Amino acid sequence: MSDKRVVVIGAGKVAYRKVQQIIKEDIQSLVIISKKFLPEFFEIEYPKIKLFTKCYDSEDIKYADIIFAATDDEDVNHLIKQDAKRYQLVNHIGDKAQSDFYNMCEIKYKDISIHFR
Repeated sequence: MSDKRVVVIGAGKVAYRKVQQIIKEDIQSLVIISKKFLPEFFEIEYPKIKLFTKCYDSEDIKYADIIFAATDDEDVNHLIKQDAKRYQLVNHIGDKAQSDFYNMCEIKYKDISIHFR
């Protein structure tokens, strides 16, 4: 994800988990767009993050390299996937069949990391 522009649409529990992983990477920028945010989002200390309180619009993903469709509205998630260009990677959190990729689960115990799908 190095030097990628990442956009997350949605700011619930699932989006928060995704963002916690994203901020560990050396990305170019992180934009999160949602009508409502969990309070935890406002506690994130990350210099490349921008939060926008608004409804999704196709212009929101215009310059994104990687997009996370993480709303609680399946219609909006499907619209995000439809609006994405061929060169943009989309993770549709509600439908793996519509995702270009999906994240692996990671469990850390002491100095051991276990990754699985």
